[in-house]
Amino acid sequence: MSNKKITKKLIRIKEFDYLFCEGANKSLSEANVISKKAFDELSQLIHDAPKQDGNDHSTIFWQRGQKLQARSYVGVVQTSDGTQIEILPKIANSYSLEELQRIFLKMLRVVGEVPFKSGQFASLNADKLPLLEIFIHDYLRQEDNLPFLKGKLKIAQQIKHNSIRQDRFYVEFDRFEINRPENRLIKASLEKIVKMAKKVNNQRLARELLFAFDEVDASANYKNDFSKCSKDRGMVYYASTLAWCKLILGDESPVPKIGERSFRSFLFPMSTLFERYVAKILRRKLPEWHLLTQVSSKKLLSSDTWGKDLFVIKPDILLRKNSEILVADTKWKLLNNDQTNKFNINQSDIYQLFTYAKYYESKKVILIYPKTDDFYLSIKTDYIDQDIKLIFMPFDLQKNEFDITLF
Repeated sequence: MSNKKITKKLIRIKEFDYLFCEGANKSLSEANVISKKAFDELSQLIHDAPKQDGNDHSTIFWQRGQKLQARSYVGVVQTSDGTQIEILPKIANSYSLEELQRIFLKMLRVVGEVPFKSGQFASLNADKLPLLEIFIHDYLRQEDNLPFLKGKLKIAQQIKHNSIRQDRFYVEFDRFEINRPENRLIKASLEKIVKMAKKVNNQRLARELLFAFDEVDASANYKNDFSKCSKDRGMVYYASTLAWCKLILGDESPVPKIGERSFRSFLFPMSTLFERYVAKILRRKLPEWHLLTQVSSKKLLSSDTWGKDLFVIKPDILLRKNSEILVADTKWKLLNNDQTNKFNINQSDIYQLFTYAKYYESKKVILIYPKTDDFYLSIKTDYIDQDIKLIFMPFDLQKNEFDITLF
């Protein structure tokens, strides 16, 4: 019997965890070991791709010899040999990988720029499914009415003819417009799903939906077709579908197009996801405040040399209530209870919040971090000789809870 080690095809890790190349160290457990083929492809992504497309892919992985460290992106990467690597947010050591996956999916769903539907995970048993299959399933589930995207629903005729037959749709469409950019992109996405899906049900559903696009050519130039997509209000029903198409076809993925045959990826910058998620929850739970995000109404320097003002002041969150202004910034960083190391707080973040407070005349500024096992109580401070309070606030991603009395 062969003693050759068989590497796992599904690897789940957290941010900053390491992946090890098969055969590099015999003492390693199999938990985070990937095949040499998968390792070499990821290594090439880091070292070769930036020279060809200008992107810094070292923000995805950082290589140290025969190991790769996950960095600032979370999601899933699939290499050409079928290895699927799930990178989950690192929050608290007490959370299991399944809990982290649920939190991550909830954040994507709430943020809304990736169109997840609520209430689907119980039937999916998502804890046991790879992220890639959950992404695919949600895309397919949202497109179960794709045959009727050829035109528009005739409401009056629908009521007249289909009041009983709710499985019928009375539609009107122009045969000459069926081969439009939106439909070409959807067909290309479905064709790609047939190849990348591992679950039989996902493959079957994708093939069934492809029949509805029999008269449509699959997109051969994604960028060109995305640029031609209609922005008319009447085409709003395509919006969430096209958001998925961008991910599936690689248009918004940090993985380079030169490796499209080797890689499948759904990767998200965790700092941006955290920022947008917190803003959504604050807006929901603080209805008395008017909340704005990424405000850029002020600049820091005025220059006669350049003939214009320079350096935009851009807080993550600005809240207004009557004449009161409160500035908040989110930081995807894990604080600890080590006071000698100033709780792992960056001094530059303190300076940044002070600048925001001065320019927006705010008496209170808040730095929001994820709640962890070590950081679960707010830290209240004051800028010396300034009438400005600075608060370090934990945000519980599992329960969507924070100290609402601080606002």
